[in-house]
Amino acid sequence: EKLAAKFWPGQRFQYGPIPYQVFGELMRRKLSAKNESVEAYLNRRILDPIGLKPSRWVKDEDGNIHLPNGAIMTAREWAKFGLLIQHQGNWQVRQIVPAKVLQECFVGTGANPHYGLTFWLKAAGGAPADLVMAQGRGTQRLYIIPSLELVVVQFAETEQFEEGNFLQRLLLPTTTRQ
Repeated sequence: EKLAAKFWPGQRFQYGPIPYQVFGELMRRKLSAKNESVEAYLNRRILDPIGLKPSRWVKDEDGNIHLPNGAIMTAREWAKFGLLIQHQGNWQVRQIVPAKVLQECFVGTGANPHYGLTFWLKAAGGAPADLVMAQGRGTQRLYIIPSLELVVVQFAETEQFEEGNFLQRLLLPTTTRQ
């Protein structure tokens, strides 16, 4: 059966795991020529240099990491990733990810100006314009606000979670907090 795209690029936004699956497979094929796994590549290029140690990766039946489900991490480990993003790919004095390449993740599209490459952009609730957010399972969130030098990991699992309310409370001026 021949598969075809239903919409032209940028015409319609649809959030889901497919882009991560495609990217993971592209990486796997590209790295197999170098006899390196996606996991080994990510560890060598990004995770080891910043000291990030996932508790475990979600893997498929062949033992390959499954990018749509990602890694299981503690809040402290996810915060390390947030700091790397906040500092434009720089970790201490070493450029881990080129800043120009990383900036491409924070550009929305006509179909959804609030979503870049794996990051949600400019959240509601009067949040700063430079806020970006990575979303994990359920209500797990990683908020990065470079202008405030702020990285927040939110791991609470609750049906009552409302992001706009959370951000308003988080960003209230300290003089008005009780």
